[in-house]
Amino acid sequence: MKCWARSVSGCCTTQSREHYITKGLFSGKIVKVKNAPFLGGGMKQLSKASLTRKCLCKKHNELLSIFDDEAIRFGKALEYALNLSLERRHSKQKKFSVHNKHIDREKLTRWFVKTFLGLYEFFQYPPAVVESELARLVYSRNKKVANSIQLNIEMQKNENFDIKQVVSVHLWKRTEQL
Repeated sequence: MKCWARSVSGCCTTQSREHYITKGLFSGKIVKVKNAPFLGGGMKQLSKASLTRKCLCKKHNELLSIFDDEAIRFGKALEYALNLSLERRHSKQKKFSVHNKHIDREKLTRWFVKTFLGLYEFFQYPPAVVESELARLVYSRNKKVANSIQLNIEMQKNENFDIKQVVSVHLWKRTEQL
């Protein structure tokens, strides 16, 4: 059985499917996928339900739902902000009330890492941090992940953008000033 979290704790005996990217971030049942390695670089409309991979046991997959929920909350907050901005752009009002949406930075950071773990096999270059260390970050209970991870995107001059080539995850530790 495949499970990228096997180094964190024991797995159950049931294989599950993990969505490449949280399905709740997309409306509708069909999404347009372009340049995915499993499509040979082409474009195809696929059901959200089919965009999964067997990479976690059921036990570890179920523990990730709180991070998916936070990513969905973040997506809805962005959509709300966009709609509010568009609405206000055409308003004659000069002052507006402040609208706040709370997003848990820890949960969202863990969502980014778990999503990276589900996708990194498609990247041309290996991650700078081994899979087991990233898995420990996702499932750790006491560690503040948001303070120990940095997501980098790098591109060479005149390089065509290709996400499978330019995303990397690096762990970093803060050094305290004495």
